[in-house]
Parts: sequence; structure tokens; C-alpha cells
Amino acid sequence: MRNGIDFCGDSIDSIFSPKCILSRDSLSENKIEWYPVSKCAKAFKSAICGLPCTIIFTVFVDREDCDYDTTSLGKLRSILRIEFDRPQSISLIEECWQATCYFLSFCTGHFNVTDLKVSLWDNKTPKIYGAPGIVRCQVNSEKIENIKFQEVPYSRFQIDWLGTRVGQLFELIGCADSRPHLGFLPKTNADINVDSHKIRDICTAFEVEYGFRACEFESLDTKELVARLKETIKRYRDDHPKQLSEDVYNSAYNSLSFISLPAREKVWRIYSQFKEVIDSGFKEMSRFSGTILNLTEAQTRADIQWLVRLRNNITHAPKTTEQDIPNAIYSRLRVAIYCSTLVRAGYPIEEIAAIIKAYFSGRVE
Repeated sequence: MRNGIDFCGDSIDSIFSPKCILSRDSLSENKIEWYPVSKCAKAFKSAICGLPCTIIFTVFVDREDCDYDTTSLGKLRSILRIEFDRPQSISLIEECWQATCYFLSFCTGHFNVTDLKVSLWDNKTPKIYGAPGIVRCQVNSEKIENIKFQEVPYSRFQIDWLGTRVGQLFELIGCADSRPHLGFLPKTNADINVDSHKIRDICTAFEVEYGFRACEFESLDTKELVARLKETIKRYRDDHPKQLSEDVYNSAYNSLSFISLPAREKVWRIYSQFKEVIDSGFKEMSRFSGTILNLTEAQTRADIQWLVRLRNNITHAPKTTEQDIPNAIYSRLRVAIYCSTLVRAGYPIEEIAAIIKAYFSGRVE
């Protein structure tokens, strides 16, 4: 693998529209005109597997207007390019592909984004050059139906909305040690309902996020409780050295490390940070659908508790449909996971609020 690797596909087009290269000024003149690539391309410093790189979003104008054998004028394609300062091992291709797929899943809200065209650069340094790499390659993966997009970009994040921290977000999501748990995302285009697996996964996602951010939240001081209980075990062992085996003492001692807040409280502490902007978006959506949502703090806490209990009893519980889920709590929590991930990528709360408003409306205000 040389310095650069390119990815093309519908999922990339959906978060960085290739139409950004078209001049809007020429529309009234009945002609098609495009800007230089440098005007619309975006570049962000990032890293993959600890290796510094630059993430570039650019556009390729695949012209066919001079080809007499076709009536097509051509096609616009967006490119997500990962560029390194020096040539890299070919083994890094899979890491780049995986990081890109996770990032696209986060931005599109779908897991079925793996059908990407992958190409490499040989000797040239591509930078923002608007054409895909010259060496095609194939990543062996499970082929599933590609994601389909329609109308305005509701419920997916556009690169323009994500501002200057895209590189930080890409690095965070691309790294296995810091990425959010996204198992609750749809895996096919038809996978739009909420099932037991998604309920488990959304709860797991909050456990993961809280684990990453536990030090940020004011909480019951479980550390002091754990420390005192450990001291009690030590004293008991010293006073009764032969009463129980060392394995029993060690097991009791180590199990205390798992004492923490209840799952429902962890979910609430994360959700409450973004409740205002998330609830505002769902309030607006409910006006159009005619659905009445109770979004008070007391009801939200109760709904979170309901979902966590359902997760705990899911093996014995009757099948749950999305209509059974009160006050759209599952969908609201899903947005909170996105918000928490943005926090960890360095976005301030006010910037996240603007991004989430765009997420609901399909445009930046």
C-alpha cells in the first residue's frame, strides 16, 4: 500500500454530497458548471492505529459529455481518502476499511455500508485531487444489500455539520478501544423495527459510554463504599486465616470492583445532558405525526427504567413491538448515544446541540 487509499460508495455520497461541486449561479443560465475541486474538498488531521493521517473528502467529476457512444453526461462521485505521510504496509488496508465502515455507520445510522469501492494510490501523492486511486482492490466481507437513501438527509450526519473535529471523530470511532457500541443500528434496509437484540444493544451502548465517561459525572461515592468493604474483607481474612480458602477471599475482594450505579441511572445521567435538544426534535416530529409524547423528567426516568427492566427480563418477556415502547424512548436514547460519542470526540455541548438540530431538520439553521 502506498500513501493513499480511496473509498467510494452511496454511503459516502449521502454524507458528503458530490453536488457540492456544482455552481448554483449557473442554474438560471441553463448550463452546468462546476467549481474547482479545491473549493469543495475538505481535509482533517486524524489517525488510524496510532498512525497520523489526513482524512480527505473530495469529488470526482466522471465526465462522459465528450463520449459520442453514450448519451450520458457523466456522474459525480464523492471520495473519502485516507492519506499517510509515507508508504504503509498492505496489511493496513483492512484497518482503514474497518475504520471507514464504522465511521460511515455512525454517520448514516446503518450498518450495511460495507459495499464500498476501494482503490489505492501507487506513487503519486493524491492530496485533494478529484479522482479515485488507480489500483483497485477488494476487501473480502459479507456482501449485503447496500443502504438506500431518499430525500433530504434526515437522521444522518453530514460532514458539513460536523465542523472541524471530523478527524477527531474519525479517529475515535475507528479505534477499537474507543469506538461506541453501535450494535443497535439496522443491518439491512428492511431492519427498521425494534427487537430484543436492539434493546439489549442500546443498553450495552450506554454501559460502554458511561464506562468511557464515568469520571465526568457526579455520582454516589461508590469508591469510598468499595474501599471500606475491601478493608472489611482484609480484616476478616487476617482474623480468620484458615476459615475460608484464599480463592474465596480473592473472589469476594475482586467482585467489589463491579459495584456501581444502577443501569437506569447511568442511562439517565448521559441522556439528561442532551435532553433539551433531543426532546425538542421529537416534539417537532410528534406534531407532524399526531403522536402525543410525555417528555417530562419523571416520565423519562420511568421510561428508561421500563426499557432497562425489559432488557433484564427479555428472555421471559413477550415479544415487544416499537408501538409498545413508551414515548419513543428507544429512539431518543439512540440519539443520546450519538451525542455522547461527539462529547468524547471533543465537541462542546452547544456545538452538539446545533448538529442535533440539523440531524432532525435535515439542514443547518
